[in-house]
Amino acid sequence: MLRAIIADDEELGVQMLKVLLHEAQDSAGLIEIVKTCGTGDETLKAIDELSPDVVFLDIHMPAGNGMVVAEALLKDKANPPHIIFITAHAEHAVRAFDVEAVDYLLKPVQLDRLQRAIARVIDLMATPAADKSTKMIPVPVFGGIEMIDAARIEWAEASGDYIKLHIANRALMVRKTLSSFASDMAPMMTQTHRSYLVNLDFVEKIVPMAKGEAVLHVKSGAKIPVSRSFKKVVADLR
Repeated sequence: MLRAIIADDEELGVQMLKVLLHEAQDSAGLIEIVKTCGTGDETLKAIDELSPDVVFLDIHMPAGNGMVVAEALLKDKANPPHIIFITAHAEHAVRAFDVEAVDYLLKPVQLDRLQRAIARVIDLMATPAADKSTKMIPVPVFGGIEMIDAARIEWAEASGDYIKLHIANRALMVRKTLSSFASDMAPMMTQTHRSYLVNLDFVEKIVPMAKGEAVLHVKSGAKIPVSRSFKKVVADLR
């Protein structure tokens, strides 16, 4: 049973989320809404009293907005609830990353996005505390900003002004240069080519090529080139 608080000062938004949470239970397990709150102060008080597992948190609320609530929890509470932002405003996504939110959903909320966010909370609750120091990155997706566990990225490739991140059977686009992203992801991901990064934990096979080049086969079946400039990657894998 997932115990939840909904914090939103708009009654229509609360009722619509309740309907979606009821539908989401089929795939995400039972969800008990222990309280709804309309202000930031009320939300913090309810969290202290009820210790929910997750808070569905709007950004713009009176008496302490949602971001203030999340920052207070991160600063003052030893074991804060997981935060899923639900808002009509996309511009706070980077700050949501800073306060370690699980996800950032835009209104009107899409059921599949809500289900993925809840599944992420359940996974985090099942993870031992020692293993929870994950690196999360915000990625724009349909219906909001998804917080992606960087360790799940198998490989990345440059695509014009964007980077395409490959996670199992998904591909997500991020507006960033490959060199900047490589710096952010070191040492988790390794550059193998001027256009490619790979998480070496996902490499299953190395195929040597001519002139010191190679191809890395990763778990999803993709083949990642290794150019001569980065041939040390192959030596380190052997």
